[in-house]
Amino acid sequence: RLETTLQRNGRHRLERYCNETLHQFHRHAEAALNIRIDMTNGDDYSMLLGLAQHFGLPTPLLDWSASPYVAAFFAFADALENSKSRPDVDKVRVYALTNAFVQAHSTKTVVLNYFKPYVSPLEISFRNNPRLYAQQGCFTATNHSNVVSLIQRATNVMGTATLFAADLPVGLAVEALQDLAYMGISGATLFPGLDGVSRMLKHEMAYGHPAPEVVIQAVEDKPIAPNA
Repeated sequence: RLETTLQRNGRHRLERYCNETLHQFHRHAEAALNIRIDMTNGDDYSMLLGLAQHFGLPTPLLDWSASPYVAAFFAFADALENSKSRPDVDKVRVYALTNAFVQAHSTKTVVLNYFKPYVSPLEISFRNNPRLYAQQGCFTATNHSNVVSLIQRATNVMGTATLFAADLPVGLAVEALQDLAYMGISGATLFPGLDGVSRMLKHEMAYGHPAPEVVIQAVEDKPIAPNA
């Protein structure tokens, strides 16, 4: 299901979350980053939400990416890392929202509505968030436990499909992650820092053998002069 981390933690009172949890995170984030974050400024407010999401604090946001390959990485990496605790899972799912939905429901201001059910695409600045930049990340914000039903309502109004899902076999996880690594998509590239490198190496350990190191050099194609 499409659920936010806040909902998965059993939290549904968005006004309490904003006034208490996010307020405390704001104070700590300013100290950790040594920057000033103005909560009355929409860009700063959304940046703080993005930082909270990417560093493990439950939020009312859902992670999306502009790249289907990045989305596939997260689906297969999650399956590989949790294979022992989920032995009966045989597929991973990658969701996609259409540009038509994003353009029709995006807002220029950050609004976390407490009462009226909504789902709204939210583009957050990459500022101070190298993970978000590397992952080509974007978000939807919602206060509703059934995101798919809200999107379905929008689909009915718009008269065209807006949400798609691709189910892929879990058994392809190792092969897919190795292929993505060759494309430059790995834990190390998506999570800049030692934690990302560790995640990449953990995946290689799960392969049973490291991916072979191949050096590729691009050579300018020049016509060969005929023999005299």
